[in-house]
Formats: sequence, structure tokens, C-alpha cells
Amino acid sequence: MSLSKSGVEHEKYFSSYEDIQVHRVMLSDKRRLDAYRDAILSSEGAFRGKVVMDVGAGTGILSMYCARAGAMKVYAVEASNLAPLASEVIKENEYSGVIQVLHQRVEDVCLPGDEKVDVIVSEWMGFYLLHESMLDSVIFARDKFLKRGGKLFPERAVLYAAPCSSPKSLVAEMQKDKEFWADVSGFKMNSIFRVISEERLKTPEVSTCVLESDLLSSGTELFSLDLCKVTAAELDLLEAKKFVSVDCNGGESGEVSTDYSGLCLWFDVHFPVNDIVLSTSPLHPPTHWKQTLVLWPPRSDPWVPQWSVESGEVVGFERLLRRRFQDILEEFTFLKK
Repeated sequence: MSLSKSGVEHEKYFSSYEDIQVHRVMLSDKRRLDAYRDAILSSEGAFRGKVVMDVGAGTGILSMYCARAGAMKVYAVEASNLAPLASEVIKENEYSGVIQVLHQRVEDVCLPGDEKVDVIVSEWMGFYLLHESMLDSVIFARDKFLKRGGKLFPERAVLYAAPCSSPKSLVAEMQKDKEFWADVSGFKMNSIFRVISEERLKTPEVSTCVLESDLLSSGTELFSLDLCKVTAAELDLLEAKKFVSVDCNGGESGEVSTDYSGLCLWFDVHFPVNDIVLSTSPLHPPTHWKQTLVLWPPRSDPWVPQWSVESGEVVGFERLLRRRFQDILEEFTFLKK
């Protein structure tokens, strides 16, 4: 399965983050907020009296955690037009003396006297980690502004994958769509359903809740990124090839075989204190990222599973991400051993 797209224009990307409802979704994600809050407030020594940069500050909540932890100065960098509102939020919470909002891209920031920061915090992760993420901006900030020996929150990110069956909720949704197009005021429009389905199969199903019972194996690591060392050039080509043994025991009781519909993707990020991990695994309560599903193209009718596998059977898959300038190519390939 090959997925390609032209690069997202900066203006379009940043304007999407001006939608307050987008931020409400993120601020309502308790597991996301708790992980950052606990990591920052439980490592007061890393923040008290320190200079901090928040890359992609949004509403300013991470900056305020840093101020609460005792930071001397926080540069809250926000490129979107949300920046003035973030300033109001920060003033409302009486942190204007500590937090300075910089309404610009981090790539355009110049700190007074070429100042360096002790800590960089950022919630940069996109769906399945790198989909429209801000990691390049974090790497830029790290290389330009972070002191030697400074800390990154988070400091490591890991992408996982597991073969899976189609989640029942997704199958039900597509069946409802199929029934709708089969009879529109007495007319058949199955051709439209077929086109919609084919187009949908070309794109990962982001923000999908996959259940543990949908997984056909435990998660296998596709790649791990040390955020203190990884370079933007290394992100231009990321590839992984994996073979795993199927375990159908997660499904209905007594199952020895099941449908193999595609891959479930999720990520973990690790903070540099107290083993705090923010995980988007199906084994944990859902976050706003949920999981991402990559479905294999069907043999005939869309949404009819392509493969049937048995417990103990070995299946393989390959994931390739290649970037060139603003163009991104992603490929997910089914492999036979």
C-alpha cells in the first residue's frame, strides 16, 4: 500500500491550530495532560530557576506547568494566530512576568543576546507519531537554542505496529455507508460507494479506536527516536521490515484463525524523569490520538478482509517513509515469509 501527498503549506497547517475546538479536544485528553503535568512538576529541579522554551505552545498550558514548576523564564513559541489568545490566558493566570509569548515560527525566533535555554518542552506528536508532526521544528530548536546537557520533554519516541483485524466499529460504519449508497430514494449508487471505499483505503484511518481483541500479536517496535540526537536528515528516510507470529487468543474464545485486515500503529513518548511514559497503545485507555489503522487493499469487494491467518502463523510487513523537500511518500507493504 503506497501513500503519497504533497507537503502541507505552512499557512494551512498553522491555521488548523487556530480552531479552538481542536484545542478543546487536546485539552480534554486527560492522559495527555497528566503525563506532561506529572513529568514537569515531578522534576522541579530541572525547571526551578531555569530558562525554558515551549515549541508550539498553543493555549500555553505546558508553559504554565513550567512556570508552576519554578521556571525563571519561559519562551512560549506559537506560530498560529492563537498566540494573542495564549497571552491572554497567561495573563489571566498571572504568569505574564515569567512567560513571554513569541508569535512566530521557532525557525524565525532570535532570543536576546543569543540566549540558550535549559529545557525544551513540546507536544509535537502527530497521528502515528510523525503524521504532520512538529518534530522538525523541535530538532531545529534543540540545535539552535538548547544548552549542552539541556533536557527535552519528551526525550524519546517509539512507533509500534501490530497486525490486526478490522475493528467492529469501523466495519459497522462502512456497512452503514454501503447500505445508504445501495438505495438512495430507490436508486442504486453502489458505484459511488466503491469509489469512496477505494479512496479511503489509500489513506490510514487515523484516530481509530482499536481494541486489544482486534490485535493479532503484541506490538513490535518499528523505530525508536532519541530526540536528543536524531537529525532532520535521518527523518527523511525511515524504514522497517518486521515478521511476527500471529496470536488469535485476543479474539473470540476458542478462535484458532481470524481475518488479517491490516496494521494497527501507535506510539509511546518517554520523559526524562521517573519513567513517565505517554502511551497511545490499545492496551491503555484512549488518548485523542487513539490508534491508526492501515488496511490492506481487498481482493474484490472493499472492506471484505483479504487474509485469513491462524495462531502461530508468521506474517510480515514493511513500512517506508521518504521525504524530499515538502513531498512525503509512505508505503506499507504486506510481506510473505
